[in-house]
Amino acid sequence: MRKVGLIVLLCVAGAFCASAVAAAPREVDITATGLTRQDAITQGLVQALEQVSGVAIGSTKSARTELSSTVTGDKQETTLAQQQQSATLKLTGGIVNSYRVIDASDGVPITVRLVVTVEVFEAKGLGNETRRRIAVAFFAGKAGSSVQRLHDRIVTRLVQGRRFAVVDRSENTLYAQEMALLQSGNAPLTERARVGQVIGADYVVTGKLRVIEGTQSSRVIGLTGEIVTTSTDGSADVEFQVIEIATRQIKWAGSISSAGDNSVERMGGQIADEITQTIYPMRLIKFDNPAALVVNQGGETLRAGQRFRALVLGEAMTDPYTHEPLGQLEQQAGIIEITQVEAKMSYAQVVSGHMPLPGADVAIVLRPAPPAPARAPARRQSPTPEAPTVTKLPFDR
Repeated sequence: MRKVGLIVLLCVAGAFCASAVAAAPREVDITATGLTRQDAITQGLVQALEQVSGVAIGSTKSARTELSSTVTGDKQETTLAQQQQSATLKLTGGIVNSYRVIDASDGVPITVRLVVTVEVFEAKGLGNETRRRIAVAFFAGKAGSSVQRLHDRIVTRLVQGRRFAVVDRSENTLYAQEMALLQSGNAPLTERARVGQVIGADYVVTGKLRVIEGTQSSRVIGLTGEIVTTSTDGSADVEFQVIEIATRQIKWAGSISSAGDNSVERMGGQIADEITQTIYPMRLIKFDNPAALVVNQGGETLRAGQRFRALVLGEAMTDPYTHEPLGQLEQQAGIIEITQVEAKMSYAQVVSGHMPLPGADVAIVLRPAPPAPARAPARRQSPTPEAPTVTKLPFDR
């Protein structure tokens, strides 16, 4: 039995790449067959890259030929020259660091068992794998600047909420420029690993915006020459949908109207909050101290003084017709008020009711509650009238 070692750079369009900063080696145990030992090893390396990257490259003849040309001789280890790496990189997406042959059969076809070490690109930041991905489209509408402001507000609020991985679909020119730089001769080979890493969205937010601008008119009163100005506030209304990309199902839809200054910004925040609360309602993650409850959300999405109903989740319900989950029963435990907002979480206090006992195995979600009732101004008490000053005359004695 012969043992052959190889360090090879294989890249196929669309597969994962690694860079010195974002590389994560992964070992893959592969069994492959071929008419010759060289064919079997080539097939094993292709399968390893396919398994790690999730991209089918077995039918890419140029990639297979390029890789096969490096599987030669009985050397324990073979390192590709920079020129070979550059030529292979034109096909790339993943880096095979090395492989070793664990076993090989005799006869035809030949079966080999390989352990292949592949470096894969890993995006930085937490939650990229677990959070659902969402993109915000530009809403239909004739008000250009208002559409931009609405889009930006929804994006900002969704990012601040930290429930979704928000993917950008607006800065295509900037993205193209950066990718062109990475693929130029000015960037190291390992930096080119960032190319081909665009991720798709699970959901897209889209809709229609209608804006009615405020008006102002003036007229002159003929009798007095006085100019009277009349103005009306602007208003806006928007219809929005959340569409699941894979199935094109409309998962959520709604409409919002608002009037006055900053109505578009307010609606953008409301849309993002409604989407987030529908799919990922806020939760209490620590409730052992009624004066220092911890909420799993912060940033611009909350402000001190906001009130929420604290609801303990109970039995899961199912629709008898569609057998679709309807959610869990919710029992109100009390009302809480936000006291302090941090970047990623917030603190609150109980203003009415009682939270479950510390250590209780329960989940508590938060739903908006009416604001605190306005306090009536303290009534000013009338001062006690002073007794009148009386001047006594001599004859009054």
